[in-house]
Amino acid sequence: MNSIEKRKDSVSVNDLKANIPYKEKIREQVKSIHYKPKLFTVGFDDVKYVLGAVLKDQPGFQQLFSFNTIYESIVDIDRKIKHSILLGIQCAEIPGNSDWDPFKEPSDTEWEALYYMENALYRVSVLWDLLAQLFNLKEDFGISNEKIYAEQLFHNAQQGKKPNVFAKKVYAYMKQENDDSSDPCKGNYAYLKEYRDKMTHRYAPSISTISDYAIDLRLPAIYSLYRITEDYVQVSSFIRELLDDITYTATNSIDNSSEDSVND
Repeated sequence: MNSIEKRKDSVSVNDLKANIPYKEKIREQVKSIHYKPKLFTVGFDDVKYVLGAVLKDQPGFQQLFSFNTIYESIVDIDRKIKHSILLGIQCAEIPGNSDWDPFKEPSDTEWEALYYMENALYRVSVLWDLLAQLFNLKEDFGISNEKIYAEQLFHNAQQGKKPNVFAKKVYAYMKQENDDSSDPCKGNYAYLKEYRDKMTHRYAPSISTISDYAIDLRLPAIYSLYRITEDYVQVSSFIRELLDDITYTATNSIDNSSEDSVND
């Protein structure tokens, strides 16, 4: 039994960078995520479909086309996330425990892995924002799509006299403390948020530094790719849960809108 199969209580950096099977597990997780093509499109003549419309008198169709815009964005981002992660693990080095040196300059292939890893990290954060957009539209909060902030939205929705159960579940995940000693890791969202904040506002966490400005030791790209993949799988699961509910509700709304139009 290899270490990835028996990992129940530890996912140390040394384990991750020393075992090639983690690449295969990442690959399997990434390929397990699928989206149905044209989920919210309205078809006719078998091969044609309505791209979209701005409607004022048919709320069911109006909402459907809004959902379609978000959904097609999710499908697009999902494809780019898969591409980045799979190229990242292809390039990532798996050094042994004894020869990992965070102060050594990354090789060309490891540098390329870091590039794809950071690309995937940003796009997974976009996926969280799209989850929030779906949730806002589904619950009809009426918040402008330009003013949606994922953490704030789910934080607010899970409070009050009638807390939203879905929002409570999502926000609880977001607030998990970073802990890589469990399977799956806890606090993936928190770990990646901190990494992204460093990269965006302070310094490159893909370098090792010891100074008054910052103290940080570079981790192998495979470690962050693993954390990104677990976070990607989780946000995709939340999206799937919402979509299952939305497709049922949207179908009923369209049926009601059509009946109203006939009655008018």
